[in-house]
Amino acid sequence: MLINRDKFDSFCLSCMLALSFFRSTSMWIGYPSAQHQLAQITYVPQKLMQILVMLLLMAYLVFSGYRLFLDIRLKKVEWLVIVSILFSVILSDYKVLSMRYFVSFMVITLPPILYYHRYGPEALLVFITKIISLTVLANFAYVLVSPGYAIMSGVHEGAWRGMFVHKNVAGAYFALVGVIFISKWFYLEKLRTRYDLILFVLCCVMVFGSKSMTAILTFFIVHLSFWLSYLILKHSLVSQRLFIVTTYFLVLVAGGFVVSTYFDELMTLLGRDPSLTGRTGLWEVLLPLVIEKPVFGYGIGVFSRPEIMYEYSLAFGWMAKSTHSSFLDILLGVGFMGATSVLAWLFYCLFSTLLKQVITARYAFQLSGAVSVIIGCLIIATSSSGVLISANIFWILIICMVYFCYSQEVIEE
Repeated sequence: MLINRDKFDSFCLSCMLALSFFRSTSMWIGYPSAQHQLAQITYVPQKLMQILVMLLLMAYLVFSGYRLFLDIRLKKVEWLVIVSILFSVILSDYKVLSMRYFVSFMVITLPPILYYHRYGPEALLVFITKIISLTVLANFAYVLVSPGYAIMSGVHEGAWRGMFVHKNVAGAYFALVGVIFISKWFYLEKLRTRYDLILFVLCCVMVFGSKSMTAILTFFIVHLSFWLSYLILKHSLVSQRLFIVTTYFLVLVAGGFVVSTYFDELMTLLGRDPSLTGRTGLWEVLLPLVIEKPVFGYGIGVFSRPEIMYEYSLAFGWMAKSTHSSFLDILLGVGFMGATSVLAWLFYCLFSTLLKQVITARYAFQLSGAVSVIIGCLIIATSSSGVLISANIFWILIICMVYFCYSQEVIEE
């Protein structure tokens, strides 16, 4: 009996996207609650998921995917990102480490892109929203059922993290995905249900339960960006849109300048460590390394490896396992060429989306949700690793939102 090609494609692409999403979150049960014990985690389930995605990807490419690959058309800036990544691997002094990370990166990146090109942006958004809904419900239930594991102890006593490894990642994730549900609540209009509103409330609870300053700040910026994006998209005049966009980004830049100028005073006022728990000292040591290999960097993902970071631990005085900044990640990993390319790609996507001519409120709300998630990811990237060009959940969210922004409005009869 011959296998139906459409059913085979649907099975492969859906399984690949779901597995790659869960693998990128690193969620599981039974993680130790104290931060000093997290190094004991082996991530065996995530490794098995990655192997399954690779097997499904090979099966799909053999039987169906080669035709889809021939039809994929990439933008010039996307080609620049790909070329930069490949050269960073080829020219790396740590080829094995870089190649391993590159494989993980591709396992996370390809499924949403293939799903988009096979079924379109609307189907991608719907499928991803279903998966996110499951993660929200599962994490909240885990906090209620198993608080000894779901709530951190030690230096982060009382911070909610659910099934995630750390409360910072958990808080940032829920700060981002909450806006997807509030966007859906508004654009569904007559078809809306309490389900999306409940999921949004659960996201809010998880954000504030995480006790992460980055997550709480991201939450407010994401929702401010959501409503500003909607306001921009509903304006018909391009000149008005440009004025609002320019003003918003100038306010963000001015705000960043004020924060950087009075950073120590603000942190002291908030009762926080001005060194951001040692991050600033870490960055002072790592930034000069960018100049040594400025064009293509040291290789994608090299500085996400603990053994590489430990080489510099004596210089900044603590055992950091990552750079704690995704912008520094990509500068060290893929150099100025890769960093400039990926940021140009993201900002081009944001500006071109906000200047689109939109007819329906539904599409305006959908685009506003996608734009605010991308902006939120860029905020998280300032003080967290694994957001840009990574094998992390934030990268897969960026990919899904960017590709939805590529969509064209469809007016239903």
